[in-house]
Amino acid sequence: MKRAQLVGQLVDNPLIRFVRQHPIATFTLDVCEPSSESPSFAFSLPCVAWGAVAETVGQLRAAALVRVQGRLCWYSPRATTGQEQSTPVVNVRAVTVLAPAAVEVR
Repeated sequence: MKRAQLVGQLVDNPLIRFVRQHPIATFTLDVCEPSSESPSFAFSLPCVAWGAVAETVGQLRAAALVRVQGRLCWYSPRATTGQEQSTPVVNVRAVTVLAPAAVEVR
């Protein structure tokens, strides 16, 4: 199994939906790995959480700094052209909030 521990910021607010009364949260994590020798390496990774973890994720907002623990998997949806497109996704098992998102004052 490919286990992953990533630290990054939420790109957008998580999307929560319910399937047979069970919460499922999807969100995108923006991860940046700094490097002293070359430009920093940054990527965005889709994440999926279920159950109690999904409820925790649902309370987060965009730009929150979090640590995500889970399994790195490949998801292969079929495009409208009939072609499969593989993309990595993290099946989240635990989320730790390191810094909440700043509150917007209007």
